[in-house]
Amino acid sequence: PNFIVGTVVDAETSVPVKDITIVAVEDTSGFPWFPLAEIDSVGNFRLGPLPFGNYKVAALTGFNGDVNYLSEYFNDQRSFYQANVINLDNSLVNNIDIQLDKGAVIQGFVDLSSGDDFLAAGGDTLDGMPVVAYDSQSGKVASFDFVQFNGGWRINRLLPGSYKVQVVPQPTGFASTYLGGGDWFDDASNAVVTLNYGDMTSDQIIELEQASGAISGVVSDSLTGLPLSSIFVGAYDASGHLVGYALTDYDELSGRQTSAA
Repeated sequence: PNFIVGTVVDAETSVPVKDITIVAVEDTSGFPWFPLAEIDSVGNFRLGPLPFGNYKVAALTGFNGDVNYLSEYFNDQRSFYQANVINLDNSLVNNIDIQLDKGAVIQGFVDLSSGDDFLAAGGDTLDGMPVVAYDSQSGKVASFDFVQFNGGWRINRLLPGSYKVQVVPQPTGFASTYLGGGDWFDDASNAVVTLNYGDMTSDQIIELEQASGAISGVVSDSLTGLPLSSIFVGAYDASGHLVGYALTDYDELSGRQTSAA
């Protein structure tokens, strides 16, 4: 049998890391091989048995919600295409040691700008509303979470960088709102949160505004002219970021889908 062996530890403290998945993937296709690695109490892993060949070794995180480490390939690579190729041409390849970095965390609460207590204002109305972190320079989505019943949200496993955070309204009458204020991506009042490995913010409060306008219409089949139900309709700002959405034939009061008329 042929094996790849090494260790997996915290990059800062060298403490063994266990609650992750280590897998060998083919160096060209990215196809994973099984079984997965076994990790012992001191961080040693044994990956195999594997047939002879070329592999890339990935340490995958995020399956356990309590683990805030960032996924990576061997030798601190985060892209499959840049990952080191390991040539398994004998029965054992040693010293495939992995040091995992902890991701950064942005956390906080959504509240109503009226100053009313969240739960008194109807916490279940906001429960499940998406909260999105964007790279502040490129505008690309970095990660997201959903508002919990108590108004809390937590976006973790973020790479070092600068972020803007937006609450994306469900069809409820609330407006898109960014951390710091503003309802579109390029608003000057938006807060920018800069983080390094392992950083965790204090609670960031997003004061959710009421919507002041609406766009309405009908979505229909281009051939039959009949109205269509359960169609997502999004409104975007000039930078291409979502500011609101609706589902056709969705009743905001009942929270239920109705049939197309």
